[in-house]
Amino acid sequence: MTELDTEECWSRLGTHGVGRVVSTIAEGPMVLPVNYTVVDAAITFRTAADSVPAQVMGEQGAFEVDHIDETFGRGWSVLVRGRARGVARPELLRCLADQAHSVPWRVADAMCGCASTSSASRAARSPGAAG
Repeated sequence: MTELDTEECWSRLGTHGVGRVVSTIAEGPMVLPVNYTVVDAAITFRTAADSVPAQVMGEQGAFEVDHIDETFGRGWSVLVRGRARGVARPELLRCLADQAHSVPWRVADAMCGCASTSSASRAARSPGAAG
């Protein structure tokens, strides 16, 4: 396992469009996929205001993205922790929507942003893996 530096973490986060947001609900932790975009070192995603991912707004949360290449036996994972906040300013909402790489999977009437307060990341390679 190799630890990735902060710059490499943000670089890898920017290469994907689907990640997982972690919310804590009454039954315990819930991990759900969301479409996301990285804008100014913050992870943003659109969701329905009454959804489980929206419950992370105003709270400490976590967000995870990974990539596994089974053919070459290597991969990486980036976990970001931070306080999530709702985005309400109309001009910022328009800007974030314009920068999004994908559309939400369901009706999305809320935008959430999460700036990193800490991260953990690793790149791994199977013994004998090429490259």
